[in-house]
Amino acid sequence: MRLLKLFTPSKRSRKQFAEISIFSLLLSVALGCSSGLSGTSANRMPSAVDGVQLSRSNVVNFGRQPVNAVSSPRVLDIENDTLSNLLVSSVIATPSTVFKVSGWQGPVTLAPHQTLQVKLLFYPSRNTNYHGSLTIYKSYQQTMHGPGGIRPAQFVTRPYVQVEDETYLLTGQGILLPNPPAPSQPAPQPSGSQPPAQQPPAPQPPAPQPPAGPTPTLQIVPPAALLQTQQSQQFTIEAQGLNSFTPTWLVNGMPGGNSVVGTISSAGLYTSPQSVPVNSTVQISVTGAQLSVIPSSALVTIGSENTPPSQGPQYYVSENGSDSNDGSQASPWATIGHADAVVQPGATVHVAPGTYEAPNTKTNGTASARIRFVSDVRGGAQLLSGWGVYGSYVDIVGFDISNPGGWAAITAYNQTSHVRIEGNIIHDVSTTAGCVLAGAISLDAVVSGGAPGGYHEIVGNLIRNIGPSDGSCNTDHAIYIKGGWNKIENNVIARVISWGVMIYGDGCYNTVSNNTVLNGNRGGIMISQAYDLHPDCALADHNTVSNNIVMNNGGAGIEEYSTQTGPNNVYLNNVVYNNGGGDIQLLTGTSSGTVTLTSAQAQNLFFNYQDDGTGDYGLAPGAAAVGVGTSICTAGQSNCVPTVDFQVFSRTQLDAGAYAFGSVPAAWPWY
Repeated sequence: MRLLKLFTPSKRSRKQFAEISIFSLLLSVALGCSSGLSGTSANRMPSAVDGVQLSRSNVVNFGRQPVNAVSSPRVLDIENDTLSNLLVSSVIATPSTVFKVSGWQGPVTLAPHQTLQVKLLFYPSRNTNYHGSLTIYKSYQQTMHGPGGIRPAQFVTRPYVQVEDETYLLTGQGILLPNPPAPSQPAPQPSGSQPPAQQPPAPQPPAPQPPAGPTPTLQIVPPAALLQTQQSQQFTIEAQGLNSFTPTWLVNGMPGGNSVVGTISSAGLYTSPQSVPVNSTVQISVTGAQLSVIPSSALVTIGSENTPPSQGPQYYVSENGSDSNDGSQASPWATIGHADAVVQPGATVHVAPGTYEAPNTKTNGTASARIRFVSDVRGGAQLLSGWGVYGSYVDIVGFDISNPGGWAAITAYNQTSHVRIEGNIIHDVSTTAGCVLAGAISLDAVVSGGAPGGYHEIVGNLIRNIGPSDGSCNTDHAIYIKGGWNKIENNVIARVISWGVMIYGDGCYNTVSNNTVLNGNRGGIMISQAYDLHPDCALADHNTVSNNIVMNNGGAGIEEYSTQTGPNNVYLNNVVYNNGGGDIQLLTGTSSGTVTLTSAQAQNLFFNYQDDGTGDYGLAPGAAAVGVGTSICTAGQSNCVPTVDFQVFSRTQLDAGAYAFGSVPAAWPWY
């Protein structure tokens, strides 16, 4: 049998898992196939000793298979060879009309050394070569010795942690069998010759058969769908050449589905689950007692409210590209700035891993057709200076940005609005530039005369090591906003020379929720004065600051400053600890539901506390931040609490901080 060892990728953010083997996949590929090769009766090779080590690039080849006939099954043994439980959440072959996984009954947890067996079939419908893929989605539960930091070393059981999905190539050839030769006729004999010896009678042709009907087919319509959580999609069956049958609808091989992968009714109405499953793609299929063909299946991708629609033209940028190219995947551009000068609203610009010159982007998207700049690998596309944003309705997603000698990593300038800064890794900003009035992310939405500004979103970023290290500066912030109607959610902020979040100047109707703010030299979160430039922001008022973890800051954890703050600011259900200037210092706003940690609770809050942003800030079992949040907003606001967390894991309960309890990362891009 062929032996396939799969290992955890060596470069992961959770370093303590880097060298743990995840599981072995024992893939038994039959020697026999319908082209006449011999094999064992069980369609297995006789012994693992005969196998070879496969890499990710290897192909499972079904060989030649008659059209409209099902191959012999290839048996897959998925074995857990770790010391922890392994969750196999899905096994999917695509295209599902050709390659079919049989025997898969839905997510299953394998104990150490336990094996799960499924079968893979090949069903060609045309005389051609086929290529597909087999993907195995998995996560594991790790019992480990606690890391250092403030948390005492101890043994804990980590919730299931998703690891990289494994995908392998499938191939096979559909063939048409030749027609049998026509019966031969005796050759004519010359006159006067002896009659030939008596021959046995020629075989008679087979009795005429009625003309063949159409090849039985079954298709599920639509073949693919993109849904948010708790949305529905009606699926129907289009069949040809089949007897009547009563279908049973399945989700990931389970009749009717379940609450984890979604449910489907007897009429084919699928409803996605309340939260995005570990594998965000599920398979819809049917079966039935009279069903004699391999049916098709449909794939549903389940996203969150942050999942962007897959639409609009797609362009590409690569270190090895050229701005004289056409920007296609095969012929990418070289610079982000050139892409910005060319694209139109609705475009997505994919940036490959590499180091790039930071751009000044000026093109506007629209509310229904945003412009998206996405690092195809989170942190893979690196900028070594600041990105200037002069256009509105623009997304910046997943970049690694540093700017040691400059004053910001991303700046959205005056008169911009609706800029989204999501999932970026921002670090080492202004560390050698001296003291400047800015933030690693600076959004200036104050516009004289009341022109529209703001409505920015800063979501799911890691921001660390901001400002000079000598403690001499009070104006280098992690996030610095002037203006209103902005969202600051799910960010991890650590080691900042001044404030983690500073809202200063016409700061009204802002939401600051579910952030983790650590080790700000001057403080954690501040709401300050108004400039009185916007008619609806005469005071810094109607701000909601909720469900944040704010700890170990040199100044106040959360503070109002100046006489221009209003009475409608609310500070709700924040978790605080060890802030040198007091945990919450207010002038006009009100606070409630505050959780002040004890030393023991602080020590057991995270999996790995590090004050410089290099730790693991997932909530540990029994953490005091679990379930203590609120969804309440101040007057005039709504939807002030995110429904997903830092890595787009669904929030099924109201926890504090950037991570939901039990969080595992969604597939990238998260936004």
